[in-house]
Amino acid sequence: MRSARHAGRGFIPLDEELELLSGKLTPREHERLVRLSGWVPFERAVELLEEFMGIAIDKSMAQNYTEAAGAIYVQMQEEEVLRLEREMPEAAA
Repeated sequence: MRSARHAGRGFIPLDEELELLSGKLTPREHERLVRLSGWVPFERAVELLEEFMGIAIDKSMAQNYTEAAGAIYVQMQEEEVLRLEREMPEAAA
């Protein structure tokens, strides 16, 4: 059996091309974890993820991912407020 050629320098990793997240979760699993963690305590979210999907992670990972997603959501909301303040017409007196 032949082995694959070495990709060499400058090779773009497939995970970057597919926009995969760092860590062991796929984007869909990451989303599910964050959604679960928004509804139930982190420990319970980890238990449910393992029970339903067979994915074992620790509570700190669930907390870190969820807090990071929350911070991005806050940033998106703040940017939308700024856009609305900039683009919306003044209210009539």
